[in-house]
Amino acid sequence: MGYSVEDLSLTCGLTAAEITRIELGADVDPARIRRIAVALQVPASTFRLA
Repeated sequence: MGYSVEDLSLTCGLTAAEITRIELGADVDPARIRRIAVALQVPASTFRLA
């Protein structure tokens, strides 16, 4: 979507480390996923949770 991890962390209020853990699949907390979805203006269902 064109965001760096740092940009996304500022936009959604999560730390860069939290976002990295989500990207790696190590953290699938629905509340965090929703925050990212809102920041990116996409439905949370966009993200495939393994």
